[in-house]
Amino acid sequence: LPGLNNLIRSLHLGNNNLNGTIPETWNTLTYLRELDLQGNQLTGTFYDSWESLYQLNTLNLSSNSIEGTLPSSWSNMRGLKYLKISNTLLNGSLPESYYQLDLETLDLDHNQLSGSLPTTWENMESISRINVNNNAITGSLPVSWR
Repeated sequence: LPGLNNLIRSLHLGNNNLNGTIPETWNTLTYLRELDLQGNQLTGTFYDSWESLYQLNTLNLSSNSIEGTLPSSWSNMRGLKYLKISNTLLNGSLPESYYQLDLETLDLDHNQLSGSLPTTWENMESISRINVNNNAITGSLPVSWR
């Protein structure tokens, strides 16, 4: 979206028939607050460089064919309140560093995540919803959740 980098605040393209990869160069949309691409046929990966989207408040990439692990660098997206990446090809473990985010909602259901719930997540102060249904999460609940 050349020329719009300083203008775009909200981009909602959900539930269309978009295909191809999400451009990594969207990391230059530094004023972006909302990005909703759910329900398309998008492929690709989760880019480390998106950590520069520090004003992003809402990110919904659900119901696409995006694959890979959640970048731990996304813990630098300090404005992120709502993260929904459900029903994709997300795999790997849950990043310990996400406790640094001010997340209120974290939906990562219907993926291929594995490992345990990070003990650091018990320090998430603003979280009101965590959904990791239908993954391969193992281990114990963080102590403060019991």
